[in-house]
Amino acid sequence: MNRHFEDTRYHLERAGYHVVAGVRDEVEPYETRLRELVGLRDEDVAEDGWVARYTERARTDARRYVAEARGVVADRAE
Repeated sequence: MNRHFEDTRYHLERAGYHVVAGVRDEVEPYETRLRELVGLRDEDVAEDGWVARYTERARTDARRYVAEARGVVADRAE
């Protein structure tokens, strides 16, 4: 894998991390308020359930985009 793809992969991973962190920060006040309204305590809810789903989806999407980019580059190289 050439250096450009390695750099791209690194930046995609960092972007994914920041997306998850940003979503957590943005959703936290709403989640807290909803838990108060519904009467849920922290121990009643699995913390990583929804985060794990979206994190895995982001990883899957990123892998697909990288694979598509590789295909385009390979086609143009021929």
